[in-house]
Amino acid sequence: MKMLTRLAIFAGIITLSLTLGACREKGPAEKAGEAIDQTVEDTTEAVEDAVTPDGPVEEAGEEIDEAIDTTKEKASEAKEETEEALK
Repeated sequence: MKMLTRLAIFAGIITLSLTLGACREKGPAEKAGEAIDQTVEDTTEAVEDAVTPDGPVEEAGEEIDEAIDTTKEKASEAKEETEEALK
């Protein structure tokens, strides 16, 4: 019985301290933590928006691919013209 009484008292103390602890105002550390959490969330959303199929990163990649293809074509044409000139 002593064990159950001690356990009940311990559970009551824990419950009371959790209840009282939850009622206090947010301190500076908690506010800073929330600000950090919000910043991480905003940054994650911005990165996800940037790398969507229609996002600016995808568009830049497509432009780079087009520039590479154009450069290859012009290099091939220049090679052919050089070969013709050397004949």
